[in-house]
Amino acid sequence: MRRILLLGVATLLLSAPWLRQTPAEAEEEDCPAPTAWFAAGGTPQPTNAKPDPDSDCEFYQWAWQMFLRVTQPEAGGDGRLRFLKFKAPEDVFSAASTPRFPARGHSEMLRLAPRLAKEPEAVSLQEFLQADSKGVLVDQSGRVVYYAQHMNDDFVNFIDRNHFRDIDNIAKAPADLEFPRGSLELKSSWKVLGPKDDSTKFFTTKATVSVLTLKDGKITIDPEHTRQEIVALVGLHVVGVVDGHPEFIWATFEHNDNAPDLPPGADPAGSQPVNSDQDFSFYAKGTPASESNKKRRLTFKSEADQTFENPVSIFRQFPFGAETELDPAIKTLNANVHAMIDASAPNLAVWKNYRLTGAVWLNNPGYFREGSDFADEDLKQPERKILGGETKLSNATMETFTQGLKVNCFNCHRTTGESSGDIQLKAKRIGVSHILTNAYIEGKQKPN
Repeated sequence: MRRILLLGVATLLLSAPWLRQTPAEAEEEDCPAPTAWFAAGGTPQPTNAKPDPDSDCEFYQWAWQMFLRVTQPEAGGDGRLRFLKFKAPEDVFSAASTPRFPARGHSEMLRLAPRLAKEPEAVSLQEFLQADSKGVLVDQSGRVVYYAQHMNDDFVNFIDRNHFRDIDNIAKAPADLEFPRGSLELKSSWKVLGPKDDSTKFFTTKATVSVLTLKDGKITIDPEHTRQEIVALVGLHVVGVVDGHPEFIWATFEHNDNAPDLPPGADPAGSQPVNSDQDFSFYAKGTPASESNKKRRLTFKSEADQTFENPVSIFRQFPFGAETELDPAIKTLNANVHAMIDASAPNLAVWKNYRLTGAVWLNNPGYFREGSDFADEDLKQPERKILGGETKLSNATMETFTQGLKVNCFNCHRTTGESSGDIQLKAKRIGVSHILTNAYIEGKQKPN
């Protein structure tokens, strides 16, 4: 493993007691953050070269480099972060295919919709818009979590080359069609900046958000009525195709103050508090594990203010991705990135409040084929080691209520086909991205 650390940064890192290792262990486990990522001109675009299959570090390096790249503005641009200028599905597909999100209109402002818990199968449009029973995450200020999806030019160009804006062509696509190298999709989760939040610890921006309203006695998403909010980034999935990995590398980042980790060996349904020492954005200190990570029916505290009763306390059930401790490559890479920001790029200081929590990929691209549930195959045939990285990977703000059921991205992102009622999309490799499957399934539904 190449060691590309400045002497001062290495000294700073090695002074931390939790990072002290023998020379042999450090050489084997250290995952460096190259100095080129922190140059004055900004973080360069990753090459998307095939990572060394024997080095988890190279997968994590790709994720952190891409995170830094998309969370910086273009030189000489308008100052907006790169990923906030990416196209969203609602820019590409019709309103029928993106029913929760407000239309952009003439505004370049970020548009967000309430984040719903993932369902095991596609649901009807009417159910899809009803938020009160779908596991909406509510922060400790009583505000719901919002989210967005973002696609880079390579992803959008792939859609256009294959004429997928006409969603009928998604169903007609060859089963073995794959996303090309360089395709990148992001999912971002956001909380409304609350009165007790320290704004200096978050990346914040203005956003147009869909509101929630009572309709026939049920709380429902209403994208026709919006409001502007200052929102803080709390999570980011970074998902991209590199050479040799058409299934995408699925990596996720979280804000450090989102939620506590479930202590090793603790019962996720036990009566013990997950953390008794501090409050988090999504956890009230002292809350028992048994009272956390639970879907709650939404009850308005004030519809006008969009505030709700009964905030949800959450924790990260698998903080180390199925292991008993964090992969040393992730631990040292996070520390190296943060130390390099201190040493060379203080303009990136806000990103020290975020960390890579893991990534998952296929160890062998031969496993990527239509009709596959990769996570299920990995569970049934562990000796084949189908999945690489963290096999129990989730983001506390995006997969809150499915952590114990669907334990990594591939439990949902598979190529087995999707259906809702009489609407079916056959098994396809492009089905690994929900941007396309959702556009088809939702676009084909007829609202009552």
